[in-house]
Amino acid sequence: DEQLLTGGAQGVRAVPRPPAQVPGAPVEGSAAPDGYAPIPQWLGQTRAPVPAKEENFDVVTVAEGLMGAFSFHFLPDGRIIVGERPGRIRIVGTDGTVSAPLDGMPANLWARGQGLFEVQPDRAFSSNRTLYLTYTVLPDGADLAALPRSPGVLLVASARLSADDRRLENLKVLLNAEGTVGRLIQAPDGSLFVTSTI
Repeated sequence: DEQLLTGGAQGVRAVPRPPAQVPGAPVEGSAAPDGYAPIPQWLGQTRAPVPAKEENFDVVTVAEGLMGAFSFHFLPDGRIIVGERPGRIRIVGTDGTVSAPLDGMPANLWARGQGLFEVQPDRAFSSNRTLYLTYTVLPDGADLAALPRSPGVLLVASARLSADDRRLENLKVLLNAEGTVGRLIQAPDGSLFVTSTI
């Protein structure tokens, strides 16, 4: 009996599927320059439409000599504060000059394959000179001879940029989180939102 074959369960309804694509065959309707045309998961699924108008732009080099730059944000005066993954923070002047690395970085920052991820000025940086950092450290008691594949722990900290723009002062850890690769953004009310991978 059919009921015995299905174990008394409700039957599985057929779902309309797009036709199979032949690898290497030209795909009708691809508007991408590279011919990208993914196989839709359901009928009617499409890629985002191509913009009706394209804008021309120029690529201009602003600064040179940065190594492993991972984040950059504008300071109120137009300079750029840059976080380099090996654990350095530099300030790029409006004329493109790159500062020496700031002093006062956390002594326990772990930079092998992980490191410094975010250096974000506070929304009220003009008055409080506060920066927020995300970076990795090794857990207390970690065995350097037998570290796991991704050994770092993500920390979120605040610090004050000195008046002469040369060092971090009053570093305070705000969050000891799981995972690594912390990106950070500040909401209008001052709340910090942090992402990480585990």
